[in-house]
Amino acid sequence: MGVGKTTVAKLIHEKRSGIAHIGMDRIKKFVSGPKKKAHRNTSKEILKLMTGEYLKNGIDVIVEGAFTASRIEKYRKLAKRRGAKFFVYELRAPFPVTHSRVKERNIRLKKPRFPKERIHKIYKWHGKNKYTKSIVLDSHESSAKRIANLILKNTKS
Repeated sequence: MGVGKTTVAKLIHEKRSGIAHIGMDRIKKFVSGPKKKAHRNTSKEILKLMTGEYLKNGIDVIVEGAFTASRIEKYRKLAKRRGAKFFVYELRAPFPVTHSRVKERNIRLKKPRFPKERIHKIYKWHGKNKYTKSIVLDSHESSAKRIANLILKNTKS
């Protein structure tokens, strides 16, 4: 939360034509009401199916989300089956920065406030379940625009 995943993905999507931008948060919003574990699991499967379908049709995909190493590995295998290049970028920022960003965003969007403890728990959990082969970029040290441009340059066909 608060590292800039959505911002960077949107910038890449705007700059490169013929690319799909899908993400876990966007898929979870298809179901209204309280978010339940069954919704999250269904959303994960839908996201993977959508990715596979886009790749099957020769469309590049940005899959935005905070994923565990095992989930990323499933996407790597999917890309390999579809003959697609596969890149994993991990955005990081110090916890005080991410907490501040989430707090500001929720105020701006009039969303419910996340308790600092919950954000910290999620932050720590992702730190323990990270994908070790990702390219790590610090969103505190670089702007979202600079990160997007770097990714575009690195992934150019």
